[in-house]
Amino acid sequence: MVLEPADVQVVEGRGAGPVVLRLQQGAVLLGEVEGSDGRPLVNAWLYAQPVAGEGEGPAVSVRADEKGVFRLRGLGRGAYRVQVGSDQGAQWTEQVDLLVATERRVRFVERLPGRVRITVQDAEGAPLAKARPTLFDGSGNEIHPNWQLLRRDGLIDGRTSESWERATTTDTSGQCTRHHVPPGRYRVSAALAGFDAEEGPWVDVGAGAVTDVTLTLKRAP
Repeated sequence: MVLEPADVQVVEGRGAGPVVLRLQQGAVLLGEVEGSDGRPLVNAWLYAQPVAGEGEGPAVSVRADEKGVFRLRGLGRGAYRVQVGSDQGAQWTEQVDLLVATERRVRFVERLPGRVRITVQDAEGAPLAKARPTLFDGSGNEIHPNWQLLRRDGLIDGRTSESWERATTTDTSGQCTRHHVPPGRYRVSAALAGFDAEEGPWVDVGAGAVTDVTLTLKRAP
C-alpha cells in the first residue's frame, strides 16, 4: 500500500484538521535480471526510487532469487530510477514508468561498465599531477571508485595506500582513468591545491567503451 500525500495548512495559534489520509494499492515491478552472458544474475540487488519531479512514492529495495527473479512491491507512480547491481561488481541504472495498483513486468540485462580517461592540465597545456577528478550523475550523486573491483581486476594493490592514491589522482602525465563506470551521463570535475576547481563537461559513457575528457585548471589568485 502507498500513502497518498495530503496538503495541510497550519495557521499560527489555530489547530489544523481533521486530516484524512488515504492508502492506495501500490505499483509492483517484477521480472528477471540477467548477466551479459545471458545467465541469471543470482542475488542481484535492486533499489528503486522516484525521479525528482517526475515520480512520487517510497523507495524500495529487494534481492533477486537464485533464478534472477525479483518483485518490488509498494511503489508509487510516475518515473522510477532502478539501480541494479551484484556482489560480483555489475552495476547499472534503468528507468521505468509506473501506475499505482498495476504490475509491470521487465527484463533487465547487465550493461557492461565503461571507463573515463581524464586528462588534467593547466592553462598553458602542461599536465598536472595529483589532481583529483570526480564524476557526478544527473542526480548529483558522486560516482566513487570501487575498491573491491579495482582489487579484483589487479588495478590496485590493496596492501598500500599509495596504490589507492594512484587510482584516484592524476599521474605525472596528468591522466587518471576511472574504471567500472556504469553506462550513463556524467559531469566530470577536478580539483588540485593552488588551482580553482573546474566543473567540466557532461560526457556519455557507453558500455565497454572508453570516454576521453580533458579539463583545464586555472591557478588560484
